[in-house]
Amino acid sequence: NDTRSRGRGVCVCVCVCVCLSFVSVDPMSFVSSVFARGAEVLSQAGCTIQTAVLLALALGVVLLTLKALCLFGWCFRSFVRPPTNLKKYTKDGKWTVITGASDGIGKGFAQELAKKGANLLLISRTASKLESLKEELSGSDAKIETLAVDVSKPVNEVFPAIEQALAGKQVSMLINNVGINTTEIPEKFMDQDFEKAEQMVQVNITFMLRLTHHLLKLMKRNHEGVVINLASFAGDFPTPLMSVYSATKAFIDTWTRAMSAENKEDGVVFLSAKPYLTESNMSRTRASLMVPTARRMAHAILARVGTTTSVSPYWAHNIFEFVVRCMPERMRLVKFRAAMLKTAAALKRRMQRQAKEAEDKKEK
Repeated sequence: NDTRSRGRGVCVCVCVCVCLSFVSVDPMSFVSSVFARGAEVLSQAGCTIQTAVLLALALGVVLLTLKALCLFGWCFRSFVRPPTNLKKYTKDGKWTVITGASDGIGKGFAQELAKKGANLLLISRTASKLESLKEELSGSDAKIETLAVDVSKPVNEVFPAIEQALAGKQVSMLINNVGINTTEIPEKFMDQDFEKAEQMVQVNITFMLRLTHHLLKLMKRNHEGVVINLASFAGDFPTPLMSVYSATKAFIDTWTRAMSAENKEDGVVFLSAKPYLTESNMSRTRASLMVPTARRMAHAILARVGTTTSVSPYWAHNIFEFVVRCMPERMRLVKFRAAMLKTAAALKRRMQRQAKEAEDKKEK
């Protein structure tokens, strides 16, 4: 796209020069006349060229100052500002509900909040993982309860068990962390099994809406609450070959920002967190400078509660998001598609290698 843009610019310049040659006008003379005409207009307005230059410099200084202030604000928020004090949401026997709590960022949230003494209701699909996490957190002062449910099933089937687990609890925090990407290998929408796409919408959107609707009534009645929804970097930018997943995360971010405005006067704080790659089973990546651990990401998200409504919480992801936003959309789409094709090829090679290793073991 960059090459095409440069090519178009060159073509425009050539066309202008050709047109000027047809009317017997020297291009350099034409440019000089334009500058002379500009100086004439300035003088008629009572403004000299020196004054215009000074005004331009002053405007440049103002713009640079604003950019510097933005940079200073970002540095302060990312590295200096103390994390939000969540004590009022975790004291006096109040409960926090975390979905998708057995792995990844959900597990990180559980570890961080248990350290703060919050009572936790951990919801996930695998009972054995939940019990293992409960045992890990047993050394804290918090009460830990677990509920194993498969939220990919219809909401009406699984919600009675959730309502029973919530009965009698004063829930002050809800962390909608559960999310799935059923496209194990990036592929076009028409090549996907539609049932898997439907399942993605069910888990990432429908269940989140149902659980939030149920608990928000209590939070509004108490005039206190926090709802954290896990969106994604993929929701900020359309992602070819992961179109449904990307769209569900875009929905989460948009809906969360709207809910923040709706419920601000009721004392309920909403936050849409948009992480990029984090060390987890879903991302299949190891921790590095650009890839924080799940617990570190959870800490970064909790630190931003009440300071904004939509955020990429980890500093390195924030920089990457800024760079990506500077790209033209067409370029982004081409780059993302190429990246997804490369990822798909790598995953296929890995799966073929694993299948071959499994066959070799059987033969031995």
